[in-house]
Order: sequence, then C-alpha cells, then structure tokens
Amino acid sequence: MRRKALKLIVGLGNHSLISTRHSIGMSVLNHLAENLGTRWTYERNCLGFVARYLTETSEVLLLKPKIAMNINGRSILKTVNYYQIPIENILLVQDDLDKPLGKIRMKLEGTAGGHNGVKSAIAALKTDKLKRFKIGIGRPTNKSQVVDYVLNDFNPTELPLVSETVSSCVALLLDELETHGTLCMNENS
Repeated sequence: MRRKALKLIVGLGNHSLISTRHSIGMSVLNHLAENLGTRWTYERNCLGFVARYLTETSEVLLLKPKIAMNINGRSILKTVNYYQIPIENILLVQDDLDKPLGKIRMKLEGTAGGHNGVKSAIAALKTDKLKRFKIGIGRPTNKSQVVDYVLNDFNPTELPLVSETVSSCVALLLDELETHGTLCMNENS
C-alpha cells in the first residue's frame, strides 16, 4: 500500500493571544479544523497543537505552534522533521500589515517582508521557498504603533469583515483540499 503524501498547514500567531490581529492565521486554522471535523491535540514533538485530516491522496496536518510567534520556526522545524514533510508541502497562514483588512493573497516564495513569524520559519527551515496565505489586517498610520496594533484585538466594527475574511480563507482551503488534496492554490488578491 502506497503511503499518502504529507501536507502541513501552519497557522502563525501567538497561541495565548488568539483573538489578536497577529494571530489571524491561527483563527483560520481553528475554523478549518472545525469545518473538517477534526480535533486539536498537543504534540510535544511538534511544540504545538496538531489536527489531522485525510484526503484520498494525502494526509494534511494542521499546526498551531504553542511557542511565541518570533520563534515559531522551531515548532515548524520539529514538525517537519518528525513527520518528514517536504518543504514544498508546507503552507503558512499569516497576517499581512501591507494589505487592507479583508484582502487575501497567495505568495509562493520570497522574503519575510518584516513578519517575525515568517522570518523564524525561513531561518529554521533554511529556505524562503515557503508558500504563504497572507491575510490583510491593515496598518496603523504611525509606524511606531505597529507592535501594539498587531497585538491588539480587532475593533468591534471590524469583526464582521474579520469573520467574512476567515470564512473566505477557510472556503479556499477546503475547496483546494476537496478538489485536489494539495496546497497549490491560486492567488486571490
């Protein structure tokens, strides 16, 4: 019997600050796991929470690192090594300051663009050839406010758009998993 291909979808964020702008990647994965009917379990070997989903051709692992955003690359590397997941089968779901709230974009490779979680993943895996699902969270007008901005919850007036955006991300991921069982998604910007 042929072994199913392993895929990894990582929700970037701070596990203890799940409702913040910086953790929208984890929010997407929480909703994706719920839609797939799978449960999260803490895996010490991965330094994070893992949920599993099987398609006809692959096994998809969802990962929410339990360690801080700035060092989440350690969790990703441990998971990749433990499960022997090829780099090309990894997708990061992250927040993006450079896109307005509600915009979603696929990036196939490249620099971290100032995102510390992506920097950590690139450093740990020693490659910038990581697929990324970037979710716009907007940017504060004053550059000195960025840290506070990303670590704060969304404003009540933004919550309907946040909910719609998370649902759109989940729908795109579900469609791809059901259609192809892969992570080669088209760009939606």
